[in-house]
Amino acid sequence: MIDDRPLHLVPEGDLPRGVYRDASGHYVRVKIGAGNEYTAQYRPPEGTTVAQVLAWQERQRQRLRDEREHAERLQPRRGTLEADVAEYLKDRRLSKSHKKRRTQQLAWWCAQPAALEAPTISVEDLARDPAKAKRAGRLGLVPRAMLDPKRLRQILADAFAPIDPDADPTEFAGTSNHYRMALFHLFTVLDEDRPGAANPVRNVKIRPTRDAEPHGQDMRIVAEILRHIPSRFGYSGAVTEQRIAVLAWIHITPIELRRVDPPRHFHDVPDATREDILDGAITLTIPPRHKGQRQKLPAAHTIPLNPWGVAAMRAFAANPAAWGPFSGSSLNKVFKRACRRAQAALAKRGIAVDLSETTVYHLKHSLTTAAQLASPGLLDRQGRIQPAPGVQASVSHQQNRTTRFYTEAAVDPLVRLANAATTRYLEALFAQPLTPAPAVRLVTVKDRGSNL
Repeated sequence: MIDDRPLHLVPEGDLPRGVYRDASGHYVRVKIGAGNEYTAQYRPPEGTTVAQVLAWQERQRQRLRDEREHAERLQPRRGTLEADVAEYLKDRRLSKSHKKRRTQQLAWWCAQPAALEAPTISVEDLARDPAKAKRAGRLGLVPRAMLDPKRLRQILADAFAPIDPDADPTEFAGTSNHYRMALFHLFTVLDEDRPGAANPVRNVKIRPTRDAEPHGQDMRIVAEILRHIPSRFGYSGAVTEQRIAVLAWIHITPIELRRVDPPRHFHDVPDATREDILDGAITLTIPPRHKGQRQKLPAAHTIPLNPWGVAAMRAFAANPAAWGPFSGSSLNKVFKRACRRAQAALAKRGIAVDLSETTVYHLKHSLTTAAQLASPGLLDRQGRIQPAPGVQASVSHQQNRTTRFYTEAAVDPLVRLANAATTRYLEALFAQPLTPAPAVRLVTVKDRGSNL
């Protein structure tokens, strides 16, 4: 039976469920769901009948049910990319800065449309409109094991395509590779206890960059920077100076330096002569970095030290406070201060050089560049020996890294040869005055199109 009575004529005890009366008149409310998280209400105008209120309530209930169903469809279920991203970000091995970067990169992946040939959401678009990350049909709702490598390649190709491929096909390649690595690392961490687990990102190739181009500073400029490290600010500054000196004169990264234990890894010969050092008498064993999913543990490798590396390592070994973990940001902060001072000092001597983009990581690049110039064709961009094709073929290895796995446990004669050549090159270099035009230009982050 249709109730055509106006609300104001209905006794309070006979009002339909969800209809209330207060000092301002009547108001109507509809609630659904556990906890009443979906609610609608309004104040009907005077003269509204009970039938009209009941019809409004039914329409609102259906609307709220549709909204709840749509929201549930958008929620990531267990095993989807978004759910696994949340699990990955709980990994305690992620530093604060690393976690922040990975959160942004993986959120960008999850927001992408899952359909092939669908338009790609750029990093800038997602930052301007975060609501895009919650749309239906996004990649984050796809089970991680079912990600399509073809779609992953499309997303990277569209989002990080070079502006002018003919002029620079490697533009934004570094950034593309970093976003690829974010997704790749997600799989390696979550599946590290599952031998042979499928990782579709393996089928997404790394884009080539301008890695072949020297990207370091003239070692005379590096020496000038080291002279301006503000160790005079106290004991901690001296510790930082010792760490930076090791990074400048030895082929080692900050992460590897944190693992160095001088009593076990530094093999010193106190009375060694220059000829002994050139012959590889003093060495450093660099502990392996356990990175990613590996079937075998990587081997440590031992390298000979040049005279500057020997001096730096002796000072480092003599100060136990310098050993072990340290803050990379603090190290780089002191280094940047030294760069500003060195740049000002060089400018007074008429030598114009821009050190604003120089970081601690460029120290390794600079030493490697010097080693490459001293030993053409013998070293790669990491400062490692490139095995001759004949040697590689004789042990049936298809990749250089496989050959290195077996040859770097001890100091290879070629490594000693390259170290001696680098030492002689640096001795000749330091004998020449620094000219206004540095010998090697620094390739900056902007040049490389990378967010390293």
